[in-house]
Amino acid sequence: MQIDLASRNRPSTGANHFITRRSLLATLSLSTLLAACNSVTADATVAPKPEGGFSTTQQTSDHKFQIKLNVSPNHLGLNDFTVTVLDQNGKPTSNVSVTLYLDSVDMVMSEEIIYMLPDGNNNFTSQGGFMMGGHWSIRVQVKTQDNALHECRVQTLIGT
Repeated sequence: MQIDLASRNRPSTGANHFITRRSLLATLSLSTLLAACNSVTADATVAPKPEGGFSTTQQTSDHKFQIKLNVSPNHLGLNDFTVTVLDQNGKPTSNVSVTLYLDSVDMVMSEEIIYMLPDGNNNFTSQGGFMMGGHWSIRVQVKTQDNALHECRVQTLIGT
């Protein structure tokens, strides 16, 4: 392909050249304006970090157990998870195993699996992390000695 250097110094041959420059400038201006608007919107919708952590009590879907879940400090990064499993009489039980499954609701990504360990005080504890801010689903799965699975789901919002 050859480039005609002499044509570069000639004036435009018509309105098409003028429209192309105008369209280019308008497109760049609009792109800059939209980028500025998006950055303001993103900053305005960020949820504040919750103070003091997150705590909730839920029944399993089959109503066999009540689950107390505490997440501290419930923010982006490493968190401490504590689960207490109560039987139908409201008494803590430790002859089960507990696993947490953290799943981002806002973005498709692999879930984080947290295997909880008994702490000797009728609780199960472990550490794990939320990899990004946004809405998260925590599935608490309780496995009894007869290999029956019982679970509940909890939703939380992680600030950035």
